[in-house]
Amino acid sequence: MTAPGLLPPAARSRAALRLAVAALEEEFSLPVCRGCGLMSYPPADICSGCLGDDLDWQRVDPGGEIVAATAIERPIETYFRMNAPLRLGLIRLAPGAMLFAFLAPDIAPHGRTRVALRLNAAGSAVLVAGADAALPLPGLSARRGTACFLASPDPAAAADRLASALANDSIAHHMEAGAGTWVLAAQIGGRWHSVTIGPEAVAA
Repeated sequence: MTAPGLLPPAARSRAALRLAVAALEEEFSLPVCRGCGLMSYPPADICSGCLGDDLDWQRVDPGGEIVAATAIERPIETYFRMNAPLRLGLIRLAPGAMLFAFLAPDIAPHGRTRVALRLNAAGSAVLVAGADAALPLPGLSARRGTACFLASPDPAAAADRLASALANDSIAHHMEAGAGTWVLAAQIGGRWHSVTIGPEAVAA
């Protein structure tokens, strides 16, 4: 069992599990209400604008503007304290949605940026601003061509959590384990996507 604090918080709502699928697919998508067109963030099963339940996940423009930024010197969670200071930004997307994202170290606390979905060391999705810049936290997924790699102190737990997100969306997938590394492959939108999860030395 992984020692407390070595993994980031992983609790997600059922609706938000779909973000991990989008991260694996390397797409920036959010639920959009078919009734009123409102983009929903955080992801939810009910539209906060018209209270309709007909929401469709769609690709959205990842470009946005940093409205406000802060640095948390003493986060409450142990994992984040180990990686303090924690830079967070409030970002307004072009379609109007507002969201919080981790800010990369070399991103200015104002102006235009791009938001991306990445997997964290727990196998859950997080939002990162400055997708092409240095990563704001260790243990975030990285791409090499069409392959995805994720460093985690507990590869099995991260793989199980990602598999749960795929199962929640009824996506066909399979896992293989060997030598402390897990490989998970999933068929999303007619294409196979894979992620290799292992210790930092393996995934780096």
